[in-house]
Amino acid sequence: MAWLYKYKGSANWWIGFRLNGKVAARTTGTADRGKAEEQLTGVEALASAGRNGRPLDALYHALKAQSGQATPTRSLRSELDDWIAESRKSAALATAIRYGSIAEGFAKFMNATPAKPLLRDVNTEHVRSYLAAVLERKSVSTANQERRCLRVFWRRAIANGRCETDSVAAIKAFRDTAESKRRPITLDQVRLILTKAEGFWRFAVLTGFYTGLRISDIAAMPVGAVDLKENLIRLAAKKTGTRVTLPIPDVLASEINARLMVLGKTTRATDPLWPEHAAMRSGQRANEFYALLVKCGLVQARTHKATKKGRDAARESVGISFHCLRHAFVSNLKAAGAGQAVARALAGHSSDTMSDHYTSLPLQSLRDAVHGLPDVTAKR
Repeated sequence: MAWLYKYKGSANWWIGFRLNGKVAARTTGTADRGKAEEQLTGVEALASAGRNGRPLDALYHALKAQSGQATPTRSLRSELDDWIAESRKSAALATAIRYGSIAEGFAKFMNATPAKPLLRDVNTEHVRSYLAAVLERKSVSTANQERRCLRVFWRRAIANGRCETDSVAAIKAFRDTAESKRRPITLDQVRLILTKAEGFWRFAVLTGFYTGLRISDIAAMPVGAVDLKENLIRLAAKKTGTRVTLPIPDVLASEINARLMVLGKTTRATDPLWPEHAAMRSGQRANEFYALLVKCGLVQARTHKATKKGRDAARESVGISFHCLRHAFVSNLKAAGAGQAVARALAGHSSDTMSDHYTSLPLQSLRDAVHGLPDVTAKR
């Protein structure tokens, strides 16, 4: 049995059917219901007849050939190359690099050449097998990231008329079943890190602890985001786009003021407080912070070279990351008596409904909450 339907926002009719026990779909290439129903009748007839036992997918392509419609014959390699070339022009540099790496990995797995396999012949099981292989070598988060990127690739290919089926849609995200998760960072650990941190990393740790900002926002923070007269930081979070207003406690204000003195009066409001780290890739920043944790004795130095697995090895969960400071910020706010709404407001929740709610909170309530946090720079 097959059926007609339309995607939201699509002018053309689509034919849905079951292929090997799974729901599949093919575009009719027409917005005319009468012509679409003619194709639907043909699909149902071919499915019933079986045409010498050929699968419905092959029968459908035969039907399109009979009706004079061209069946996509683009190769996987050609489509991947086209995707990467486009991303280099339109996407952020880090995104284009990530897409390129995934494209090469998938092409190698599929033994892709300029001629074969055809994109239309790459099915869900091929992608599922590839992601399973990734999961054997790398982390769950990396496998899920590759899944999301390949979904972008297939959606683009469908939108451009290069194929008709999303081979990633039926694959669910992998779940991390490991018992070891990030452990909360303690005040003593923050104090220990500050004894070893210098320059940017001292500023970053203090800012993360007292504002809950992500490292990407801290590294890219422009001079104009800081208002030392009002002791506030105002910016839009890179990840969510949510605008946040964050009170600055005295210990952090002193650190920021010292940095502004180094930059001098000629600095423009749009200039980053830390240009070198603003231009740095996220992976490089992560490695620098990890090295700081190693110096503090909080984690062990990585030994991938010793295992001869290099970058293909899955990283072990180290328990502590910079993001733990964000968790510590929220936890310490609540421990200091801040309510749930205040904690979420300061953390910059991305929900529009919650954001509307946050705007009604008095600024003094936010100041009181932040100034209630412990002083991690005080000697004990």
